[in-house]
Amino acid sequence: MIGVFSQLHGEIVLTVINAFWEIALFRRGPEDLPTSQLLLIVAILGYLISNGAGAALVGASPVLVPLIDLLLLVTAGAGLLFAAGYPQRLQQMLTALCGADAVVQFISLPFSAMMAGTPTLLSTIALVVLLLWSLAVYGSIFSRAISQSFGIGIALTFLYFVVRFQIVSGLIPAT
Repeated sequence: MIGVFSQLHGEIVLTVINAFWEIALFRRGPEDLPTSQLLLIVAILGYLISNGAGAALVGASPVLVPLIDLLLLVTAGAGLLFAAGYPQRLQQMLTALCGADAVVQFISLPFSAMMAGTPTLLSTIALVVLLLWSLAVYGSIFSRAISQSFGIGIALTFLYFVVRFQIVSGLIPAT
């Protein structure tokens, strides 16, 4: 009996990870996710854990930085969707952003660890590629959530990342 529950639990976890992976690969969008509070919570937990690990690797607060990032993401996302006239899409968009970001962030952790030690050309190139991938994922999700072109999504993403960087770097003391 326990084996059946364990197998079912494993299948559910793989299904959730696969959905976020598909979004990160531009095969799906936020509209393909169910409107589910549980799924949003799982995505937020993945986001906080992956971003907390990334923050710790660069000497920043593994709690404060991800929480500030999440607050900014929720605020920016809500503002964007309300301005575009699609407030009902907020939960799906945040679920997609947090889940797909967690996937990309977990992939980047080994390279971030390399950069925290002795940076190499490989780790530097990998992190630049992963940053560009992350920007493209956000752009895809933003554009699909507001029913606009990918170019508009990328422009909004760039604006969001610049503002986010300014706010986080202003709140977090340099080490």
